[in-house]
Amino acid sequence: MKPSLIIHSELSSPKIAPTIYLASFLLCLVSGLLFYFTSTQVTVQQSNNHTLIDSTNQTTHLFTYTSAKAMAYYPVFYIGIRSDTLNLPHNPVSGFASWNEQSKYEKSSYWSFADTTKMQIKVDTTFDLGYKKYFGEYTENGVFITDSICDYKAFPIFIYNISDSIFSVGIRNAVGNLVREIYTLSGQWVPLEKPIDYFCATYSRDLVIEPNNILVAKLLRYEGEVKALFRLKYMYHQSIVYSNTFEDYVDSITWKQINQ
Repeated sequence: MKPSLIIHSELSSPKIAPTIYLASFLLCLVSGLLFYFTSTQVTVQQSNNHTLIDSTNQTTHLFTYTSAKAMAYYPVFYIGIRSDTLNLPHNPVSGFASWNEQSKYEKSSYWSFADTTKMQIKVDTTFDLGYKKYFGEYTENGVFITDSICDYKAFPIFIYNISDSIFSVGIRNAVGNLVREIYTLSGQWVPLEKPIDYFCATYSRDLVIEPNNILVAKLLRYEGEVKALFRLKYMYHQSIVYSNTFEDYVDSITWKQINQ
């Protein structure tokens, strides 16, 4: 009983109460900061013309490719002014935008479709980024319920607007109409993924890239034993834009299947 009486007495004292509240606040603040910095690994990497500050944990894990479930999902972590140093936050950009943000584009007379004269796509394999993947399922109401989260290795995708027009490369927070292709032994490019399918676009943002701006997304790397050539293919209406070709790995089973 005595300890409870002493605590009650201290809290009721107008002189001591602010000190206790302040100490509690500082303790919570320090605990939160310690949790953040120990649970999140911020890395700074530099290559060619870009320095990336990645807030997703680095890892050695590679994702297991399954052809039946492979949907192209390239989350966007930055969209805006081109800069030497770009900060990639812990999570992708918001998939929703305010009316003011969206309305400024609707009245623009510089709208266009992305093609090879307006857009460039580059996958830079010299970077070693993290990719946070959420596993779960959607409810009947369209709400995603997360079962687990895992970090995987990733490459950055740089998409440049090299024109004086504006264009959209998708909605919400993932690049649309973009799939990964692999080069076969017969000299053909074969898609490994299906384009992302949006079941509802209400209140979704348009991923608009303004003139001379840049978008940075992440490419989830697959595990495998066979080194192969890959590229990204963006296709919208009659326009097709390819990325640079890059080397990565694919599992031996998938490699045999696509080369049959």
